Amino acid sequence: MTRFNYIVTIHNKEDLIERVITGILFCAGENSHVYLVLDGCTDGTERVVDRLMEDYAGLPITKLQAPDVHEILSLNIALRQTPQDGSGYNILVQDDVILADRAFERKVRAVNERFEDKVGVLSFRHGINLAIDESVPTIEETDLIESSYGYGLCTEPLLPGFAVERMICLRSPQCISFATIRQVGLLNEKYAPYTYDDHDYGLRCLAAGLVNVVYSVNVRSRVEWGGMRRKPQPGVAAIMKRNKGYVYEDHKDFIRTLRRESFIKEPVKIAMDDAGENPERVLRRYDESRMRLREYNRKRSFNFVRRVREKLRF
Repeated sequence: MTRFNYIVTIHNKEDLIERVITGILFCAGENSHVYLVLDGCTDGTERVVDRLMEDYAGLPITKLQAPDVHEILSLNIALRQTPQDGSGYNILVQDDVILADRAFERKVRAVNERFEDKVGVLSFRHGINLAIDESVPTIEETDLIESSYGYGLCTEPLLPGFAVERMICLRSPQCISFATIRQVGLLNEKYAPYTYDDHDYGLRCLAAGLVNVVYSVNVRSRVEWGGMRRKPQPGVAAIMKRNKGYVYEDHKDFIRTLRRESFIKEPVKIAMDDAGENPERVLRRYDESRMRLREYNRKRSFNFVRRVREKLRF
């Protein structure tokens, strides 16, 4: 029977984590296990988690600890401790994302079946293609597609129930099958603490003959919920520049072999026996998200302290 490992990396989210966990339990089936990675929490998050584990005693929930190492290392801590044999899927969830589709697991299986179980990374958020800018040289991102449950990054988002291929499919949430972990391996810790590991992993999947897919399913988040957006991370701009350089150095020759036209096909509808959400209602919410994103970016552009902090040397 197919198993689902839900892996949640958590850092100081006492105000939101109960909604995140209950959302997962709402979607989880009988052969699922939830792994909560507490990554150096200093607020009341762990107390909330402990209370929920008592309230849901008997349900398969495991608490893991990480020493404030951020997302990549936290995910690998969990992936090393969770079973990866047989048939199953790892659902990687950040602590600012709420799963909200009772048919979530059936839909994950349906997407993988539609792509003949050759999916490397399945994202429920957004995806991009890559090209090499020979004049710099560096990588450049193109052909952004975002789920219609996303933040409002696209003018034409991916409609509910549709799937589309991209070279790189980004967290969160994100699904990586047990078979992919066995074939491709864990996340590349060279990219720790965060950013551009999705690019590295997606390219490794393509090199292994797999495809990466974005699928639009009901997940909820807001741009202001994100931890890195709530509190500026020292040196984040330097980390991103370094890791972008890693992607170029590690994968430039392979990226040059990829043909963009292979990754801009029309989205495909994943047939399900449920009616799903009304697309017009989803798109209205997407437009609201776009307005929130615009206002957030406007305020952020005037936050001088934040911008200086982000540019500190890593």
